[in-house]
Amino acid sequence: MRDGINYFRSPSQVLSEPPRTGEVFRIGGLVEDKSLTRAADGLTVRFNVTDTAKTIPVVYTGILPDLFKEGK
Repeated sequence: MRDGINYFRSPSQVLSEPPRTGEVFRIGGLVEDKSLTRAADGLTVRFNVTDTAKTIPVVYTGILPDLFKEGK
């Protein structure tokens, strides 16, 4: 059952204990204001996630959730 669980990690946790190669996890935090850029394909976005202490750059491909916004 443990293999099917995806844990949320803050940017500070990701930087202090980097994930293993191939490890699946979710990052939790705020999308930094003015960090969101969209690629020409319409599906790939780049943004920064912060926990106010550390910041991680993210590249995501797919449909973003309805509640996804900068500063949220």
